[in-house]
Amino acid sequence: GSEIEYDISVKNNGNTKLSDFTWVDKIPKDYINVKKFKTGTYNQKTKYNLYYKTNLSDGYILLMEDLDSTENYEIDFGLELLENEYVTELKIQFDEVDIGFGTNENPHITAQIRKNVKSESVFENNVNVVGKYDGHRVISESKCTTFAYKLLPKTGC
Repeated sequence: GSEIEYDISVKNNGNTKLSDFTWVDKIPKDYINVKKFKTGTYNQKTKYNLYYKTNLSDGYILLMEDLDSTENYEIDFGLELLENEYVTELKIQFDEVDIGFGTNENPHITAQIRKNVKSESVFENNVNVVGKYDGHRVISESKCTTFAYKLLPKTGC
């Protein structure tokens, strides 16, 4: 039931512009429930769309479109989802990004660890960045490994 937070850095480290630049976060849904999400801000002025998938959806759901990359938007999924629904993936999709495109403020996920997660559990948050160049798809994958430890109560010492 404890809270966990993720900051995700997004960047075009390549040496060319990329079209259809997309980052996808595959949530470790068996271990956490996403409560809030901040989209972050980016160092190039552009527009993007925000999507998500849930355990009850067949595909991506468009949540917000034509967002300004210099604004940080916060979504409270407690207001968006049904009681038995939870986020399984988050996706931000840009049209085109230049060389060096990246985050000023990182996207930020606030989640709650599921009550059934045992101490010393290990789980991964998988993030992919995908873009296209000259008809070719390029992809970068990252994994963030989380170790869950049971916190001991504070003592009066």
